[in-house]
Amino acid sequence: MTHYFTISQDQRRGLIFIVLFASILLLAPAESRSTGPEPVTFRPSPATDIVTLVGFTRARSRINLTAQVTGNLLEVRGEVGESIGKDGIFARIDPILTELALATIRVNQDKLKSKIAYLEKEVGRYQTLFDQNSAAGSRLDALKEDLSQARLGLEELLTEEKKSGEILSRHTIGAPPGWRIIKRLVEPEEWVNVGTPLGEVGDYRTLLVPFAVSREEYRQLTGEPDKIALRLPELQLKVPATLARVSPEFDQVTRKINIDLEIGDKLPVHRGGLRAELDLEMPDPSGAQLVPKTAVSSRYDSSWLTTPTGEKVMVIVLGSGNKPGMVRISADNIRSGDRFLTAPPTNMVSDRSP
Repeated sequence: MTHYFTISQDQRRGLIFIVLFASILLLAPAESRSTGPEPVTFRPSPATDIVTLVGFTRARSRINLTAQVTGNLLEVRGEVGESIGKDGIFARIDPILTELALATIRVNQDKLKSKIAYLEKEVGRYQTLFDQNSAAGSRLDALKEDLSQARLGLEELLTEEKKSGEILSRHTIGAPPGWRIIKRLVEPEEWVNVGTPLGEVGDYRTLLVPFAVSREEYRQLTGEPDKIALRLPELQLKVPATLARVSPEFDQVTRKINIDLEIGDKLPVHRGGLRAELDLEMPDPSGAQLVPKTAVSSRYDSSWLTTPTGEKVMVIVLGSGNKPGMVRISADNIRSGDRFLTAPPTNMVSDRSP
């Protein structure tokens, strides 16, 4: 007896789909059927060291104040540490003698001006008479000479007035407003002569920090000028700085370049002697490389990195790096462009010895 099985159209479609799906799985390469994630790898980078340079703040500029005239001091303004006022006056020397001399000069000028006015009229009158043949020429010449001498005398007095005015201004010893008094060497009522030191002032609104740097450190600073920053431990601050001055002189003893870094005016304290620290990230002179701590496998006295193919590359661990989670290593057998597993498994055993 023959039995016949009938298959519906939907059942036939299902069988066809199953056959096609199985064929795709059989033909697909083994790699495409893997469901595991790709291993995380890295390339070693050159290790760096943080070099810390130390300097101390100082005034941007300083001025010594000295007496330019002789006399008795009327007043000395401000104490050490205080700022020069808006009028820019530090001290005043009694100007009475110069003022009297200046007053005398001005009186003599008025006399000469009056005499000149009189002589000009006389010269004009005698010139008319001489033209009419009513006066002698010798008298006219004498009047002209007197007028010329009076005018020269007035010019001389005008020069004397300027000189006395300049001397009078030097009785006031000025300093730039806002600068601070560093030294005060005299007191009121003291007698001072020309050249007597009176004090010293400095511009502490902007601070400078001097450093002596090597050529490599100088290249690092000038290569990234926008990233220069100074740490001020006493104020617990880190502030931006700019390269203000570079000495053209080369120090034969230290073989370094002298520079000044400038700090702006946003500090709570403006004074000299603040400790300032400059951190520079310089290449490691030993040629060490930086790798993640998790990438280094160790057993007994041996340490190694693992390639994606499971090969071990022996290394020497030098210590922690200057970045979190990194260590410094030394290995002569690492080639440029080599990649290693960031977190290698423990069952890879192939070896690449130095």
